[in-house]
Amino acid sequence: MKIGLNATCFNNRPSGAKQRFIGIYSKLFPRMKSDSFIVYEPVDCAVSEWFDHHDNVIYVKTPLHSERRYQKYVYGVFYWPKVFEVQKFDIFETFSLPLVREKKVVLFLTIHDIRGVYLNDGWIKRIFYSAILRYSIKNSDYIITVSNYMKNEIYSRFPGTPISTIYNGINIKDVHRKNSVDVGGVFKRFDLSNKYLLSVGHFELRKNYSTLIKALKILHDMGKKESIVIVGNDSGEINTIIELSKSLGLSKYVTILSGITDNELGLIYQNAKIFIFPSLYEGFGIPILEAMKAKIPIVLSDIPVFKEIVGNNGVYFNCHEPESIAYAINGVITSKGESERLVQNGLEKVKKFDFCNVSEKLQILYNKNR
Repeated sequence: MKIGLNATCFNNRPSGAKQRFIGIYSKLFPRMKSDSFIVYEPVDCAVSEWFDHHDNVIYVKTPLHSERRYQKYVYGVFYWPKVFEVQKFDIFETFSLPLVREKKVVLFLTIHDIRGVYLNDGWIKRIFYSAILRYSIKNSDYIITVSNYMKNEIYSRFPGTPISTIYNGINIKDVHRKNSVDVGGVFKRFDLSNKYLLSVGHFELRKNYSTLIKALKILHDMGKKESIVIVGNDSGEINTIIELSKSLGLSKYVTILSGITDNELGLIYQNAKIFIFPSLYEGFGIPILEAMKAKIPIVLSDIPVFKEIVGNNGVYFNCHEPESIAYAINGVITSKGESERLVQNGLEKVKKFDFCNVSEKLQILYNKNR
């Protein structure tokens, strides 16, 4: 079987989609060694550097730029038909919109969420995104998405669409070990010697960090002088959070870290007291898995997708109410028994999401569509 992968949406910027792509295909390439893969890279990133060498995988540099969305749309309309004509794929999977139709190939489209329908600024952007989404889903043969919540959301808008849920994953055995060099480097450099609350995710409106900072203020007013570390790159909201922290007198209690390596992040997880995920909207939420693996109790928004992933292994709050967040955090801080229960249940739950299991499900789906 010959499989093409359109990886032109990925670059060196950290993202959950990139983490999923690397995790799944690192397992799948050697697992499907009798099948061949062609991975198409963007012009601005060497995707091949993320993987070990495999004889059944080749990488092709394209003229498409990972971040120039409209250029990629226009160029793609002309570029991909030529690729399909030459390569004669059995399956071709793409990981971003739009999808270019080819009748002789089974086309897979992976969708992490459809937040562009709701969260794009301005009605013109929403209409444009919705049109591209509709076209791409209509012209794909199969949709892969990352949670049953997202599967149902897509299906409610596009009834009859063939959709499979293949969860995001994590490498369970990829443990970040503390040693004197790492601890001295990471925690001294970022001044993180004491235990702290932790949240992880890019600085964008849907991550709801403003409400989290207001909750921290309530904790302080209750006499709980907790500090919080927020790890993420700026997507437009970082200055808002900095200014809000300053206005509430919390600047020295709020640490913002960007450009963190995976190993540094692993260590930062391990020294956290509680992990907090206050998002308003997610298709999945990979930091949840990272927190469970790191043996941290989880406090998170009561949105449906989080309940699907975490079940009874977390404490939930109303993500629109700072008071609800503050009381949920305080409840875990003050109850050692509750904290230990959440940690132990999380360690069992996260095993389900190991990339070995996730990649097997994708292999089965590929084989069904030979």
